Amino acid sequence: MGNVMSSMLQEVNEDKIRESVRYCCESAKPGGGYIFSTSNCLFAGMPLESYHVMLDEYEKYKIYDDFKAD
Repeated sequence: MGNVMSSMLQEVNEDKIRESVRYCCESAKPGGGYIFSTSNCLFAGMPLESYHVMLDEYEKYKIYDDFKAD
């Protein structure tokens, strides 16, 4: 579960946020069972734009194309 760094979301750096999402999905999804989330809670004052960038990038990687249930 996780691990887009919550501290990274404090600043709106679209490239870094997207890179973190891709890293999480590419590293944790193989084998199935990955739960996408941040590394901690979303905190007051976090720019909503950062959250939207994170979710937008996740939409591209959320499908388990190679996952086959037994």
